[in-house]
Amino acid sequence: MARALRTGSSGGIGYLASSLQNEVSQREQVCFHETLAAHGYRMMTRYTKNEYLLFIEGCHELIHMGCDGLIINRIAYEEMLDFCAALPVPVVCIGQKTEWSGRD
Repeated sequence: MARALRTGSSGGIGYLASSLQNEVSQREQVCFHETLAAHGYRMMTRYTKNEYLLFIEGCHELIHMGCDGLIINRIAYEEMLDFCAALPVPVVCIGQKTEWSGRD
């Protein structure tokens, strides 16, 4: 917390996982964790089960904990993208539907 006050950065990145029960999702999570750690960040994970309310709660909780940005794995609903656009931190969405790819 002291570093966050001094630098304006917490060094934390939030990761919202829609699934943790298959090997691909588990490998993705490990790769993100290792890559972020190599760059001096720590990863905080929330499991959303692809449920909209868990997703909203997870985003709010991670931002409240001071995350500098969010990585969201597998957006299930277009409303989730609308919600992400209004968040006060950078957000990267992976695995979204191609018809939503027109978003920045």
